[in-house]
Amino acid sequence: MWTGNRRSLRSRVEEKLATFHTHTTLRDTCKRFGITGEDCVGSKRERAESATQGMTDRQIASAAERMALEYGDPEMEEAALAVLEADDPPITQITRIHIARCFHYTPLSGEPP
Repeated sequence: MWTGNRRSLRSRVEEKLATFHTHTTLRDTCKRFGITGEDCVGSKRERAESATQGMTDRQIASAAERMALEYGDPEMEEAALAVLEADDPPITQITRIHIARCFHYTPLSGEPP
């Protein structure tokens, strides 16, 4: 579970778009990351906010994950993955034991070596 800065993922995406891109490159960058909202006339911040309007949290998280990998932002990546993996079932104890056994029978599995 992500426990980092609770600033909204949407605002992080908007900030990256407005900070790292010019007016000229903003539209193509949005397309590259799958940000599908409308383009408007205004500041880069206004254009970035407009571009993310109407997108679901999962769509924003998907775009944020790609942006985080490109810009080297592990906090953004972790926040995006927390949203994308929120509905995934937890790993069961038996699965954890089987995974630990793969590490050459180390005491991680709770069994003696």
